[in-house]
Amino acid sequence: GIVGQETTDITERDSTTIIAVKESEVIKAIESLRNAAGKDREASIIFNLDTVKGLDYNIELSDNLIKSLVKNNVNLEIRTGDTEITIPASVLDQISITSGSKLEFRIAEVSEDEVKEAAPETGDVKKVIDINLVLVKDKEETIITTFKTYITVKLDVEGLGDKDKLAVYYLNEETNTLEFVTGKIIDNKVQLKLNHFSKYVILESKLTFEDVKTHWSKQYVESMAAKNVINGYDDGTF
Repeated sequence: GIVGQETTDITERDSTTIIAVKESEVIKAIESLRNAAGKDREASIIFNLDTVKGLDYNIELSDNLIKSLVKNNVNLEIRTGDTEITIPASVLDQISITSGSKLEFRIAEVSEDEVKEAAPETGDVKKVIDINLVLVKDKEETIITTFKTYITVKLDVEGLGDKDKLAVYYLNEETNTLEFVTGKIIDNKVQLKLNHFSKYVILESKLTFEDVKTHWSKQYVESMAAKNVINGYDDGTF
């Protein structure tokens, strides 16, 4: 089931787009979708917000809206000009939503300085993205960092460099190290399945090896190195 921008109120706050979902209209759409799909079929409500550009937005969901998604077992999909986010109903069901609270999905592009020390010399940082799911009640915020099932995140990587050498890393802030995240690029979007939120880094690999510089396999070897399939030897050879 697809709903559009008319089911939201969109404002700007400090260069961040705030998307407040209209509760009653979307709950009606959720219930109508479930009735049409039947009891057992998988169903998703899709917010088509293609006029929202960039990686700085918050989408606000009321407690009653979350409860309706869980009750009707309907997944939530958010599609903007540069992102696609799929949050399964099973993830929402794990969150204790109290009356008067709201759930916010927040995404923001942050400075490359955030990962300067953690980034390898063999990589070129293209974007640093902070993704969070936050439960808000009055002025109190609870960040939900891990999930028992996966949230799918798709990010536009058009123009960021050689797509064959792009990879995504999770910033482990406890150890200040980057950890490789398995993903794939389809239609200029990197597709990730995440069971925790934090800062993620899109990195273009510059890693190469002395013995493939003029070899026919150079592009393939460097692509595998970018994806952490191979590492090469300590002497700089493949």
